[in-house]
Amino acid sequence: MRNAAFQMYDDDVLSPISLTSVSSYRPARFPTRNIVTPIVLLYGDRDSLVHIETMLAQLPEHTVAKALHTYEHLDILWGKDVHKDVIPEVLQALEFYYPNDEPNALQACDDSTSTTMNGQ
Repeated sequence: MRNAAFQMYDDDVLSPISLTSVSSYRPARFPTRNIVTPIVLLYGDRDSLVHIETMLAQLPEHTVAKALHTYEHLDILWGKDVHKDVIPEVLQALEFYYPNDEPNALQACDDSTSTTMNGQ
């Protein structure tokens, strides 16, 4: 968050045998522009931990972002209306990118789970 960048976590831990000084160390950036899979980003419009414009500027152009009204950072997981506001959005995105008429990983997972659960 401090650096407004997608990068490896910088925990300020250095090896006792370091060839670089502390001032020259920079965490590696994640190559987010190389992501080719669909990205659907749900975020709370009251989220105090995310600056959405900065985040979107570093993600690929095909990223779809949707604000959830009155949601804070962890409300996406634990909010009282997740079943109405979040889950339908996730299911809609999955259906859009993996329609029912095409074989997909979700169907394969569902098939293998039912087979395992039935003991066959």
